[in-house]
Amino acid sequence: MPILEFAPINLNPGITTANESALAVFRKCLSAINKAPGVSGMRFMKCTSDQSIIVLHGVWATVEDHSDFLESGKMTSLLMDLKDFITMREVLQLDMTEITDAQKEVLASPELVSASFKLRPANHEKFEAAVESVLKSKTGAEVVTAWKIKDEESFKKAEDFGRKGLGQEREEKNGTNGREDPNTWTMIVKKGDAAFVDEIKTKVKGFVEAEEVLTWDILL
Repeated sequence: MPILEFAPINLNPGITTANESALAVFRKCLSAINKAPGVSGMRFMKCTSDQSIIVLHGVWATVEDHSDFLESGKMTSLLMDLKDFITMREVLQLDMTEITDAQKEVLASPELVSASFKLRPANHEKFEAAVESVLKSKTGAEVVTAWKIKDEESFKKAEDFGRKGLGQEREEKNGTNGREDPNTWTMIVKKGDAAFVDEIKTKVKGFVEAEEVLTWDILL
């Protein structure tokens, strides 16, 4: 099962995407990751709607490939170098099941728009029905969509590994009143298909608790 890793990252205060020291470390990270078995298309993009955010994204062929890379220790020293430049946000490990050539083309585009929606599990089916009604009506616009994997232990370990390497604590969730953690659904389109995101936002209004729409340009 292929996994789309989509990991938005906060740049630390005073750090920009023009910082040569940060860029040098980002390049080292990409070099190490892209040599790993099972990885394809991993790259950094910079957010044009919020310049304090970048994203690392690419595809792992299997869960095991991702786990094996982390357990190899190749990222440990790089995370130490990165901690002066970045702070982790929520890491989205997305269940793709399969990836078409058209979706690969979307992910390789130099300009993207991403939209992530959080909803309670009770609204899952209603949300999916609303999304499907929009997807069926669209022709000529390719979209990458997937649910975040939240029950896979290896991905919880991956996020903990990253935070530990950066010297950051996992954020505690407060005020859930015993409710289940929200499900997260993400869509990615080429910048030219941004209107598609607006249609989805309108259709699912009332089913979601939070949403984040970001635009991206290639960084590395």
